[in-house]
Amino acid sequence: MSCLEAFYWKETLNNKIKSIINNHTWELVDLPLGNKSLSYKWILKRNMKVDGSIDRYIDTLVVKGFK
Repeated sequence: MSCLEAFYWKETLNNKIKSIINNHTWELVDLPLGNKSLSYKWILKRNMKVDGSIDRYIDTLVVKGFK
């Protein structure tokens, strides 16, 4: 990330990863032979206040489990 807001995005992403680990949402395991891993995408969004300033940075991890 090389934008001006990179620090805020990295902080938000790190908080999400820590939350996933602390809540035991998933765990990393070795991929069985012959299987493909699922792909994922980070959705990044700014939540704005009424006056137009940034309220907070929101991230969502979406896994493409339909494949």
